[in-house]
Amino acid sequence: MSKELGPDTLLEAVTFFANYENCKGYMVDLRWGGKVTCPSCGSAHVTYLDRARLWKCYEKHEHTNGMENFWSLLKRTIGGTYVSVEPFHLFRYVDEQAFRFNNRIMNDGLRFRLAMRHIVGKRLTYAELTGKTEEGPRQEEEPF
Repeated sequence: MSKELGPDTLLEAVTFFANYENCKGYMVDLRWGGKVTCPSCGSAHVTYLDRARLWKCYEKHEHTNGMENFWSLLKRTIGGTYVSVEPFHLFRYVDEQAFRFNNRIMNDGLRFRLAMRHIVGKRLTYAELTGKTEEGPRQEEEPF
């Protein structure tokens, strides 16, 4: 068996790779040349987690799981709760879902109280809502 190339025969490969430490060492040499680095950021500040059998990088990485989760929830809400959505009102549905997502740690009651705190002192009449007044609906200064 040549050290650089690995096992030469099938029997050598079976006996060599039967040991987990041999497999791990061979793959580390094959992938990184002996010095493990993070494939995302190139950092050498990584360690091997034996119980999970994976490498962990201790640098900060950007991820998009939160955004993907948000859009998935928005799609399900539009498809299930709001069956017919007009494109003109889409930003309102997105704002509502963003409020829910940003306050997802709260239960529904706490989220309702938070929303009610932001509308105290604001009045919207039916005429303003439907646009039957000359000035139309008032624009909020800052969304909640």
